[in-house]
Amino acid sequence: RSILNEGTNDNEKNVNVYLIVPNYIEEETIEVEVEEVVEESTRVNGLLFKKTESGYEVVGYEEGITSLVIPSAVEGVPVTSIADKAFRDSEISGDVVLPKTIESIGDEAFMNSVYLDGKIYLPSSLKTIGTRAFYNCNKIEGDLIIPDSVESIGDEAFALCLKLGKSV
Repeated sequence: RSILNEGTNDNEKNVNVYLIVPNYIEEETIEVEVEEVVEESTRVNGLLFKKTESGYEVVGYEEGITSLVIPSAVEGVPVTSIADKAFRDSEISGDVVLPKTIESIGDEAFMNSVYLDGKIYLPSSLKTIGTRAFYNCNKIEGDLIIPDSVESIGDEAFALCLKLGKSV
């Protein structure tokens, strides 16, 4: 069992380590270096973006947005992916129109977004659709057109999308 305590400077933390041996408990405090990771995020039209090596990734949204408009670029840098769980359980409605720069949709990206009630428009640049990406988006309708560029589709990516057309 370990307990993390504040150290003497910004990069030091004290960790109390308890060694438990039958009928004997010893406490020892050691110092460890902790590297703090600060992720920069950018907000555009109610969406949250994080810069990656390949461009910007949509990582979430601000409460209260009701329609999905993903730009193809942020600050001149292309938007290339949608993060895992970025829109999971959202109240966003309408169509899912992804810009032509999107290459991947993360796991559970739109899972349980039950208010999405339009069509899905996937760009020809798309390479991967994550596991349960659109799981239980039960109001999405129309035929599903998967571009030739898609190399992988995760398990249950479109499961329980009950109104999708019978044609893929």
